[in-house]
Amino acid sequence: MRINGRSALTCKENIGSEVQRLQIRDAAIDSDAMPEIIIAPMGNMQVIKDLVVDIVVSGTT
Repeated sequence: MRINGRSALTCKENIGSEVQRLQIRDAAIDSDAMPEIIIAPMGNMQVIKDLVVDIVVSGTT
């Protein structure tokens, strides 16, 4: 998955550390605002529905 534009394993990613990283990055702008987290599928995978992707490699069963 892509979290705010960077690739990560969302099953292992700690959302708290992502929020903290964004708050540090945006501290000069507005310290009270909750940062927005955008989760998207990887660009090289076909989206089936929502955030479900087809991970079957071509030519394999």
